[in-house]
Amino acid sequence: MKVLVAYGSRYGSTREVAERIGQHARTSGVDVDVLDAADVDGLEAYDLAIVGSGIYAGLLRHRVVRLLHRIAKQHPELPVGPCSRWAR
Repeated sequence: MKVLVAYGSRYGSTREVAERIGQHARTSGVDVDVLDAADVDGLEAYDLAIVGSGIYAGLLRHRVVRLLHRIAKQHPELPVGPCSRWAR
């Protein structure tokens, strides 16, 4: 199984959480890439995507919202939360 852990972080805390998730998955034998959401080129190589974001003034990081919209558009079969309400 190939897993993507994508994150959007302003100060680094969300990145640290994403890296911990990746480390834990690797100890279980899972092949994991931990990437900034802005650095995700495609999702074709992954069986699962975990996307996390810091919340600032009640909003997700823009790079995360863009990634979620891209996932919803390119992979409509995948469940994605209603990210458009966070893109104010």
